[in-house]
Amino acid sequence: MMSIFAKLLVIVLLSGALGLSIYYDSVKKYLRYGFILILTVSYIYLLLTITFINREKLPERTAVLMPGYNFRHVLDYPWFYTTTDGVEANIGNVILFIPLGMTAVYLIRTKHPYIACGTIACFASIVIEAVQYFTQLGSFEMDDIIHNTWGAIIGCSIVLVLMNKERDVRAIAKRLMPLWSFVALMILISLVSVVAEGIRFLDRINA
Repeated sequence: MMSIFAKLLVIVLLSGALGLSIYYDSVKKYLRYGFILILTVSYIYLLLTITFINREKLPERTAVLMPGYNFRHVLDYPWFYTTTDGVEANIGNVILFIPLGMTAVYLIRTKHPYIACGTIACFASIVIEAVQYFTQLGSFEMDDIIHNTWGAIIGCSIVLVLMNKERDVRAIAKRLMPLWSFVALMILISLVSVVAEGIRFLDRINA
């Protein structure tokens, strides 16, 4: 059985293959779409194995609705981010949705790609979290939804850059403008969460 790290590595490789198939559009359309379909099916299988299949059932349903909750582990348990759970809870959840963002923006041509990708990713993540919650195969965590959406936005940005054949820096920067706004929002949420958790951490020390 593949480890979580091996599955994430395969997803990274799938993302690279998706990017190449999108970039080299000189290949016949039916071959390109066929290849993308195969990669997408492989990705969905990996997604299901990571989120549902072979997961141990939790003793009770749990939900963490506070955004940035995982930052508490940085203060309480600095070693957490070196563990499998730490990597999966943060970096893994971002990587997990990169192919979704890439596929969505490529197949759904719209004037507002970030809104489309963000909405699709957010909805898909909420469904996964809800199923995990009700089946007790995982916790419903707001951080997972944020990280998943962030991954899809990154995937969307990659495709937008790859589809700009002229490599016009201004055009690329303009297309990526919503990404910088999203980054700024995530940084702000992270800072607020870190400050809040830092205050709580100091209160526990002084108590």
